[in-house]
Amino acid sequence: MMRYLRKLKGKGLTELRERTVTGIYSIVEAAGFDAVTGRLPDGLSIREGVRDILAPATFGPDESVEELKQAKDQAESIIRSADRILEGKFDLLGYEGLDFGKPLPDWHFDPVSGKRSPRVHWLRINEINADETGDKKVIWELNRHQYFITLGQAYLITADPKYAEAVWDHFDSWCRENPAKKGVNWLSSLELAFRAISWIRAFYLLDGSGIFTAERSEQFARKLFIHARHIERFLSTYFAPNTHLTGEAIGLYYIGTFLNAGKHSKRWRELGYRILCEQAEKHIREDGSYVEQASHYARYTADIYSDLVLIRRREGLDVPGEMIERLSALKQYLEALIRPDGTFIIFGDDDGGRYFPSDPPEIDRIGPTLARLSAATGIPVRDGPLYGEDVIPSLVWSLSKAEREAVREMTRDEPTMGLSAFRSGGLFAYRTPGGAEHFLFHAGPHGFLNCGHAHADAISFELSVGGRRIFIDSGTYVYTADLEKRNLFRSGLAHNCITVDGRSLSEPDGPFSWKSAVNARLLAAEAANGEFKISAATDGFVRLGVEHCRTAILTPGEGLVLTDTIATDERHEITLSFVLPPDIEARLSGDKICLSSRAEPNSLMVCGETRAKENGNVISSSWEIDDAAISPIYGKLVPTKIIRSRVVVAGEVEIVTTFSW
Repeated sequence: MMRYLRKLKGKGLTELRERTVTGIYSIVEAAGFDAVTGRLPDGLSIREGVRDILAPATFGPDESVEELKQAKDQAESIIRSADRILEGKFDLLGYEGLDFGKPLPDWHFDPVSGKRSPRVHWLRINEINADETGDKKVIWELNRHQYFITLGQAYLITADPKYAEAVWDHFDSWCRENPAKKGVNWLSSLELAFRAISWIRAFYLLDGSGIFTAERSEQFARKLFIHARHIERFLSTYFAPNTHLTGEAIGLYYIGTFLNAGKHSKRWRELGYRILCEQAEKHIREDGSYVEQASHYARYTADIYSDLVLIRRREGLDVPGEMIERLSALKQYLEALIRPDGTFIIFGDDDGGRYFPSDPPEIDRIGPTLARLSAATGIPVRDGPLYGEDVIPSLVWSLSKAEREAVREMTRDEPTMGLSAFRSGGLFAYRTPGGAEHFLFHAGPHGFLNCGHAHADAISFELSVGGRRIFIDSGTYVYTADLEKRNLFRSGLAHNCITVDGRSLSEPDGPFSWKSAVNARLLAAEAANGEFKISAATDGFVRLGVEHCRTAILTPGEGLVLTDTIATDERHEITLSFVLPPDIEARLSGDKICLSSRAEPNSLMVCGETRAKENGNVISSSWEIDDAAISPIYGKLVPTKIIRSRVVVAGEVEIVTTFSW
């Protein structure tokens, strides 16, 4: 109770009322009374005639699956993954071959830490602390049951009943081992929503298999009803009004469409739709940028909203024009984050998860997301490596045949060259003619509300040259399982920016909050005469007595010049960090740093040097090559190098770092 009362201070009347009601329900539940689920409605059942609305891409028992089988590589990959699941091996997030036990998974076990979450009322489990439960992200990812989709796909491709039977065995086991409100799998309403969507999608993949008898369908409907009632009572309206809230809303819309639950179904659909309409303009800025300053969550938002738009259209219902405008702008934003090699730049937090588990497994490939946005907005996908031949086959699981054909027939646009400016979000992307060079600069707000998914990346950048990644973001690694690494990966030391005396521009305080959260202030951004120039400043180091401004000038085919202007009365060590991808080798050559491709040493050479002037006098600087690691997806570490240039300064200092190619 005290946890809720502490949150009431300084809140508006609406929030006070909602938090108070939620707190009362929580107290009653914790006391052992079920005040949320209520009596099951008469006639609760699975609604007929909504298959083509919720799952138009699935195939009935009498329909051909030749389109699936023609995508031979994809079909073989699906079957391999399904067979590994039957063997008890799960590839989740950045982890491979996780073993949750046999013959059925232990739904409360984190195999990474070896810890098992207690089977107590969900209110007695601390969502942030991992000491007792291990990494909840790992447990939750299994319990989202998105792997049911893989098993359903394998059944459709092979007609082997073992895959369908495995889905029911796992579902039945989950129901026995996770009674309502008991355990970690009832802690997050978002997880209930994603699990419910997985169940509904799996139902349509397997409804020709015969596993859903009348009795089992009744059990299936009951569990979905209980999930929906819990979600609507414990929405993340004030706790996490980001993709938690929109994910819960789309979950309610799915369940309300899927079930015959009388007045409940209508209420869930209306509530889910209202939330999604309200949040669209809060989450997607007018310029298309995403408020949390985390590109992976922008992808979540794109998938949730494109799914909503297409479902509504299949129902013959409208969506607000403003929502389509925001999605169109979001599509441009996501496309601006595509590197020359076709990969997607991930900055800020990534949780490793997906809304559409049938998409290609590589987290830095977002072709299907953009294709679905094209289907929703009517705006073509940009051409090039972004939209390869692997995209269309994967869309067979998330779009109807007519929607896929519409995307195919759209005239492909060329990738936007020159400057793509998202001023509200502070993101500026410059793509050179020919597309071989790509530069992304951060000069905007730190994040959204408590900035829980933001990183200390103000005035940092990413760079590709000759179609190769040169300087990148370090990634996320984990959320609560390792707080030391959590803070390291979101600090300035893990980004292409400066630190002062080893201190980060913004400093963390807990896994999803900050002691100091500093915004960047744009001074100028222009592309002219074949160059891109941008300048920005922050007051993030004023607490240390240091003022800082950074100017970057990119000249296509020649190089990048960074000028960091420092003003301070005290003596400080300024460190400039540059994070390398693992395939780039660094070596010192006198006072220069030389970068080349490990695979093709002669195909690329980038040379860097730093010159510092203090009050007009040249002062010494030095390069170092440090061992480090990046996290390309949640839970995974890959060894790499970070090059750093260190300068000890006092007074007016201009540090000029030049990278030439």
